[in-house]
Amino acid sequence: MRNEYIIDWPLLKKWTNESHHSGIRLALYIVWCILLVGSLVFAILSIVANMYTNAFYFILIALFSFYRAFLWNIMIAKQQYKRFAQTYGKNSWVRTISFADDEIIIKEEKTETKYNYSDILDIVEKDERIYLKLQAKAVIRLYKSKFVDCTWEECKEKILSSNPNIKN
Repeated sequence: MRNEYIIDWPLLKKWTNESHHSGIRLALYIVWCILLVGSLVFAILSIVANMYTNAFYFILIALFSFYRAFLWNIMIAKQQYKRFAQTYGKNSWVRTISFADDEIIIKEEKTETKYNYSDILDIVEKDERIYLKLQAKAVIRLYKSKFVDCTWEECKEKILSSNPNIKN
């Protein structure tokens, strides 16, 4: 049983946007957006009141807030993608997630990571995507249409039989 898909920049960008708009990152995103709008309002009010020094500082805060809210995560993801592309020597590569009898094996070009079925805490299904949530807040992403020699239902049965403590 295995799940295979190609990782490239558009997919990594999509993953970055997904994680950017969930959990604590969503809260921080909202804070940066509020700070952006608030500092722009105060900058305009400062300009109207002829307090140009204050306006300058509010504009700097607005620029920094814009950077943190909209550019920061994409820039970090792009740096990580470039490092992977340099390491693997290509712009896209195949990720293979194999479900062996006693462990889950993730292979990407030169790297291999293994997880026990007992590491899985939860299975979350969202449309085409499947998230196997692991201990230490790690996540294995699967796609229902990318199973090679089985279906998601068959794989799910194997996972649940290997670890009956999984929330579902």
